[in-house]
Parts: sequence; C-alpha cells; structure tokens
Amino acid sequence: MKRLSYFVVLAIMSIAGTFTACAQEFTVEAEGIGPVKIGANAKNLPKQVAGLYDEIALLQDYDEFEDEYIYAYTYKLNGEDMLGAMANEAGEIYLVSAYSEKLRTKSGAYHTMKARDFIQLQGV
Repeated sequence: MKRLSYFVVLAIMSIAGTFTACAQEFTVEAEGIGPVKIGANAKNLPKQVAGLYDEIALLQDYDEFEDEYIYAYTYKLNGEDMLGAMANEAGEIYLVSAYSEKLRTKSGAYHTMKARDFIQLQGV
C-alpha cells in the first residue's frame, strides 16, 4: 500500500511538472509578443496561444483621410485585453502594443508603469 501511495504522489508531481513546463512566459520584444510580431500575417496566427490569448477581437474601420481600411486586433486572455495589433488589408501586422501589466520586457518594464519605477530598472 505504501508503494502505491508513493507511485500516486510521483505521478501527480510529474503531471504537475509537465503542466508547469508547458506554461510559457511571454516578454515584450522590439518585434512583438509571442507569435504576434511585426511582419506576421494576423489572419494566419493561431486562434489561441496558451498563457497569452484565448480570444481575438477584430475591429475594422475605414480611414477616409488615408482612403484605406484599418484592422485592429485585440488579443484577450480570460476576458482581459493582453495585447493589440494593427494590420493592413492583407493582414500584415505593422504595430504591436502590450495592454496588460502581465506582459513585461526583459528588464521588467510594463504598460502603465510609473516613470519613477521605470527609471529604477536595471539598464535604464
């Protein structure tokens, strides 16, 4: 019986470790966040990326001044806006923005960070 309980505990720990290893941390980089990168085609991105977004909202608008359509994508995780992307009519992303404080640069900077906190980051 003792051997069986050790096996069960070991199995649970290995399963939990597998899920932990699968969870990705995404950082804000110059070219984008995760698969949402400048130059990528928004129409070809995965519908969901674990830990980054599980829903995509699209707002299409016509810019009369530029005489073109604007496509604004919002990527949400559990209802929270995580990031956004602007794309042209062909779907090519030309702007990526982080909306959530959960998305940070490697140095730790995030959207809505106070300037006094920002200037205290290492390397700033």
